[in-house]
Amino acid sequence: TPAPQDKVDIPVSGDKAEATVGGVDLVLNNAGKVFASGTTVTVENITQGAIYDSVTKALAQVVDKMDHTAIFEFTATRDGNAVQPDGALSVTFGIPQNLTADHLKLFYVSEDGKYQEVEITVDPDARTVTANLTHFSTYVLANVVESSGSEPVPPTGDHAPLMAYLSVMMLAAVSLLTLAANKRKA
Repeated sequence: TPAPQDKVDIPVSGDKAEATVGGVDLVLNNAGKVFASGTTVTVENITQGAIYDSVTKALAQVVDKMDHTAIFEFTATRDGNAVQPDGALSVTFGIPQNLTADHLKLFYVSEDGKYQEVEITVDPDARTVTANLTHFSTYVLANVVESSGSEPVPPTGDHAPLMAYLSVMMLAAVSLLTLAANKRKA
């Protein structure tokens, strides 16, 4: 069995393009609609280096373990020039063996180390994830840290206005009673 390729070039020649990178099956579902003919999409499975280090730092508080991630660098070229999709490219990822469908998220990580969650549809039975990518860059599939549920419940209201209202009402009642008592004496 040949070793999985960590970088693949996918020529866009029709609507659907398929490849396997780093042992993960990818389907570019509407490639012919968002790229001109002659475009080549390159997908690289990142396992080390500057991009890996940037992702590790960016997602340190979010990701369960870095070995529970799959990092992909997407680029596209046409006639030797970098291009971006003209619309949202629907990409279906096979869920890698080191990940589970539970608590699975997809993140875009920018060159400056900021990350943003990308909406996904998970099919746990087919072990696939589908996302719409509007630009090419670094994307990370990851099992995220589970919430422990032991966080304190925040207060639902502030009682200070209620206490002030009751104080004013009590003061008004005392004033009225004092006024009434003074009128009776007079």
